Amino acid sequence: MAYKRIMLILFTAMLLLTNCEIEEENQPPEVTILSPASGVYDIGQELRFSCVVKDPDGYKISNEFITWISSQDGYFGEGRSLLYSKLSVNEHDIVVTATDREGAASTDSVTIIISAFAASVTTSPVIDITMNSATGGGVVTSDGGAYVTARGVCWSTSPEPVISDNHTVDGNGTGSFSSIISGLSPNITYHVRAYATNLVGTAYGENVSFTSERFETGKVTDINGNRYKTVKIGDQWWMAENLNVTHYCNGDSIPHVIISNEWKNLSNGAYRYYYDTFPYYTGDKESFAATYGALYNWYAVNDARGLAPEGWHIPTDEEWKMLEVYLGMSKSIADRVGYRGIDEGKKLKSTSGWDNNGNGTDEVGFTALPGGCYNMDTGYYFAGGKYAAFWTASEYSSTVAWSRYLTYHSDDIYRYYYEKRDGLSVRCVRN
Repeated sequence: MAYKRIMLILFTAMLLLTNCEIEEENQPPEVTILSPASGVYDIGQELRFSCVVKDPDGYKISNEFITWISSQDGYFGEGRSLLYSKLSVNEHDIVVTATDREGAASTDSVTIIISAFAASVTTSPVIDITMNSATGGGVVTSDGGAYVTARGVCWSTSPEPVISDNHTVDGNGTGSFSSIISGLSPNITYHVRAYATNLVGTAYGENVSFTSERFETGKVTDINGNRYKTVKIGDQWWMAENLNVTHYCNGDSIPHVIISNEWKNLSNGAYRYYYDTFPYYTGDKESFAATYGALYNWYAVNDARGLAPEGWHIPTDEEWKMLEVYLGMSKSIADRVGYRGIDEGKKLKSTSGWDNNGNGTDEVGFTALPGGCYNMDTGYYFAGGKYAAFWTASEYSSTVAWSRYLTYHSDDIYRYYYEKRDGLSVRCVRN
C-alpha cells in the first residue's frame, strides 16, 4: 500500500513536469560598436556609425530600437549603420543602445573629438589716414567651424603684427568689420593685419602697410561725390587736391566746353580737361581728371551758385597771401606783383611729377601738381609738367582776376592777373 502511494506521487510529479513549461529569464541583447574608432576628427567630416547586435534569446532587433546619442548634442540617429557629419566641435561620448521587445537593453560607447580649423580673415585697405589715426578693418570669411569670439586689427612699426601689439576688438562672428587705428605718430610707416580668434587660436590676414600723415589732414566731399584730401596750414584749412567738380552747389551742371572758339567767347562758367585739347589722347582720362582736376574759367569761380564744396570757398588774393606769409614770405613782399619770395613755391610743390628736376619739398602738404593751364588766346593746353596755375576769388578788373603760378624752374611764387576766360586749376579753403 505504501509502495503504491509512493509510485503515484512520482507519476504525478513526472506528469506535471512533462505538461508544464519552465519559464527562463529574458537576456538583454549584446551590442558592440564597430565604427568610428576613438580619435580626433575634423568638423564637418562625415563619419559612419555602425554596430553589431545579437539577441541571446534569438529575437531580431529592428533598427528603430538601436539608437545613437552624443553626450554633447543628444540623439542623432538610429540603426545598425548610419552616416552623420553634424557633430559640434567638442569631445563626445557616443553611446549606442539596443533594446529588445521585452524592453531589455544594453549599450556600448566610444569617445571621439571633433576639432575645428583656424578662422579665415582678410585685411582691408587702410583709409582716412591722418597724423594720429586711420581706419582699417577686415572680413572674416570663415569661422573654421568654431565661433569667432574676437576680431579686429593689430598694428606695429614692424611687419606681421600680432594681438600682443596694439590691437582693436571689433565684435565677433563672421563678416566684415571696421576698425579705428589710433595713437599713431606723424610720418611713421605702420604695418597692420586683421585677426580672428576661435577656440583653435588666432588667425591673421595679410600684412598691409601705410604711412601716417606729416600734417593734420581731413576730407571734404563735393556735390558730385568726389572726396578730396585736406590739410591744415597755419590757421587755414586747404584742399590738398585740385577741384574736379562738374556741378554747381545747387545741382546745376557746369558746361563742359571743349571747342576753342566757343571757350574764348564765353562770359559764363565752364570747365575743360587737358585731354580735351588733344582729340587723340589715349591715356586714362578718369585717372588724369582725379589726379589733376579740371580747369575752370573765372566765371565758374565767381558764379553765385557756388563752385566749392559746402562749407568751403575759393580763396581770395588775401587768403593766398596769408598762406605765403605762413610759408616765410614777408607781408610787403607778398603784396608785390610777379615772382616773389625765396623758396615758398618749393614748399608748396609736390615731391614728384615736375619736369627737369623741378620738384618741390611739399613741406606743408599742399602737394601742388604741374597741371598746367588752358590759354584762351591760343586755344592750347599750356605747360603740363612745368606749371601749376590757380585762380583766386579776387577780381583785378572786368576782364582779369588774380591768380597764383608755380613753375618748374623757380622756387618762388608768381602773383599775377589772368584773363577770366583762361582755364586754371582751383583749390578751396574752408570757411
